[in-house]
Amino acid sequence: MIVKCTMCRDGEGLIVGRVYAVIAYDDHGAYKILEEGRYLGNHINRFEVIHNDRTNYIEIEDNVGEKEYRYHKLSYPTFYSDYYSEDGESVETYKKIVEASIEIFSLECSQEELFEFLKNENSREEHYFILLSAFFRKANDEYIKKFSLIALNRQLRFDEDLIYVIVSNIEKYKACPEVDDLLTDLYISNTFTDKRVIEFFDNYANEKWLNDDKR
Repeated sequence: MIVKCTMCRDGEGLIVGRVYAVIAYDDHGAYKILEEGRYLGNHINRFEVIHNDRTNYIEIEDNVGEKEYRYHKLSYPTFYSDYYSEDGESVETYKKIVEASIEIFSLECSQEELFEFLKNENSREEHYFILLSAFFRKANDEYIKKFSLIALNRQLRFDEDLIYVIVSNIEKYKACPEVDDLLTDLYISNTFTDKRVIEFFDNYANEKWLNDDKR
């Protein structure tokens, strides 16, 4: 399920106009989504349903008989206790929620929709990582070019996690001028510490200069 925020109150980690993947929902109209600050929010009367596919949600009943329908990959008994724990399980559960959100977006949204969602997002926020990862699971070469142009024209800036997602997904399109321009801009405009990103751009730069010398 995908929902779009239509209203929020002060103190809520929601953003009006943003689309969210539904982690769980109940019979009272409440939707559980991943908010800003990595908080798992539960809200009623805040969303418009964009996609209503409920086939991948499992009915779960708690100790007092309350039911919720949770995304199947998060439907194990210790999900909430793991998420709210103060040890490493919380981090691992957060990663599972992010991966589930990516999967929900990629299963329920077209590449056109995901591209439009990205255009309305701030590339500095964590939610962008979810949408971008889902987008790359669906995008063909045409939309890879469109993304490259948007990133360049808007002078978007990305942290290293996002840069790794970008380069690992557009590398095979680097012969395309739009993609090559984006890769060059990322290379020139950033200082890297992630070994994966450093290795990619070392290889990219060496190959690019070698090809330029041959011309």
